[in-house]
Amino acid sequence: MDSKIIFIASHHNITKMNWETFGDNDWVYCGVDKDFEDDKVFKFISDFFTEPEIFVVIDRNNSFETSPELSVDIIKKHLSNSEVILCNKEFTKMVEFNKIGVMKRGVIK
Repeated sequence: MDSKIIFIASHHNITKMNWETFGDNDWVYCGVDKDFEDDKVFKFISDFFTEPEIFVVIDRNNSFETSPELSVDIIKKHLSNSEVILCNKEFTKMVEFNKIGVMKRGVIK
């Protein structure tokens, strides 16, 4: 699938997400740069996505398919400069990473 189509579809559906809550908050701290918590992020992603392939959405020109395992290094590389979204191929499950070092996950019901 083309990068621009992945970007548009993900941003169209992100507004429809029912975000999972953790205590009183949707967001969970994951860190950024040297404080990035690789193991915590991997567990957060792998507990959520059962699919072998997911989309990584960074921007219109940099959105692509990868595995959940490889997505952690991609997130770590880009998170200090931009938001990152992971989603399944149906765009019904998403994990959103904010560049301040927090993440949340949700589904369309």
